[in-house]
Amino acid sequence: MPLITASILSVSVGDVRVQRVRQGKSNPQMDEDMDSYQEVDLERMRQHWLDMMTQRQEYLDQQLQKTVSKADKSEDDVERESQLLECRLTLTEERNAVLVPTAGSGIPGAPVQRVPVPGMETHVPVLFLDLSADDFQSSLSAPLAGGLDALLNEEDDDDFIELQIVKHYDPEVKVEASWDSTIHDCPQLSRAGSADQRVYLTVRAMVQLSHPAHMQLLLRKRICVNVTGKQGFAQSLLRRMSHRSHISACGVTFEIVSNIPGVSTSRCEFVVSAAG
Repeated sequence: MPLITASILSVSVGDVRVQRVRQGKSNPQMDEDMDSYQEVDLERMRQHWLDMMTQRQEYLDQQLQKTVSKADKSEDDVERESQLLECRLTLTEERNAVLVPTAGSGIPGAPVQRVPVPGMETHVPVLFLDLSADDFQSSLSAPLAGGLDALLNEEDDDDFIELQIVKHYDPEVKVEASWDSTIHDCPQLSRAGSADQRVYLTVRAMVQLSHPAHMQLLLRKRICVNVTGKQGFAQSLLRRMSHRSHISACGVTFEIVSNIPGVSTSRCEFVVSAAG
C-alpha cells in the first residue's frame, strides 16, 4: 500500500479463559478454537466486494439486453456485445474466486502456502480498513480505527485492562509493558496450576498507522500461559536439559486489506514476547 506503522499507542490484556488440555493434544497453545483467527472482517470485505460486483453485473446485463435487442447490428455493436459477454464471464469468475479463493491466488482469505516459524500461528486473519479515495489523501476523513469489530472467538470486549508501557524501543515499533497477573481476579493466574491446565488471555495493541492513511489499527493476539511454582536447583537443571521448547515469543501475521475495488493488501506481524 505501503503499510507503515508509526507507533504503538496502548497495550491491554484480558478476556481470561481457563481450560483443561485435551487428551492427546501435544500443543494446546495451537488449539484452533482458541487462536487469534477471526473472519469478521473477511466476511465484511467479501460482502462489500460481492455488492459491488452485483451492481457491475446489473449494469452489464442492461447493456447486453440493449445490444442483443437491436434488429440491425453494426460491426461496432457485434464487437461491443462480444466485449460485454467477456466482461460478464470475467465477473462470474471473479465472484467464484472471492467466495472460494485458491491457495496462492493472492486474494484475501486464500489458504496460506507457508510453514510458520516456531511461535507463529498458522492461520492469517484479515483486517479490512475499508478506505475511500479521500482517506488516502486526508487524515481528517480517515476512520477512527480499523479492527475494532474483529472480535476473536468468544471474546469478551469489556474484560480488558490497559497496561502501563514502561519502554519504547525506537526506532522500532516495539514497546514493553508491565503486567501483574493478579489484577484479573483469576485464581489460576495467582498461583501455580496443574500441568494439564492452561489459561488463555488476549493481548490487544492499538497501533498508529501513517500509511496508507493516518489512522489507528487494533491488533489482537491470544496467548496461552501455565503458571508454575518456584523451582529448585534440581528441577531447574532438569528443565534446561530437557528437549522442551524454549520459545519465549509468539505471534500472528495479519493480512491488511485497504479498500475495494482494486484491492490492495499487505501483511504485518504482531509478536508478543515474555521476559523474565
